[in-house]
Amino acid sequence: MRLTAQLTDKEATFVEALPGSELWRSRYSAFFTYAQFRHAVRIVRMPISAFQRLADELRDPENLTFIGVIGRSGSTLLTQMFEHTGQVVAISEPPVLRYLHEVYHQ
Repeated sequence: MRLTAQLTDKEATFVEALPGSELWRSRYSAFFTYAQFRHAVRIVRMPISAFQRLADELRDPENLTFIGVIGRSGSTLLTQMFEHTGQVVAISEPPVLRYLHEVYHQ
């Protein structure tokens, strides 16, 4: 099972894909949101409090770096170049960052 999330101040919504799916990879789509939509097999929703308890049980990622760029700037090519190294998980236009920003600033 592979899950991706959308967050609001009240709930977390996950899209489940088939086991082994790596929807962030460009072979599924150049854009992560489209890959989620196209390959979803189920939607899972939970209260944000349950999601926060679940997140508290996970370890913090090591060596995490975010690179943000604006659209129409070559970002798709840059994402695919990073992905091609085999050492980077590169996600093109991940909506969860926008949702986290909205929840944080409410």
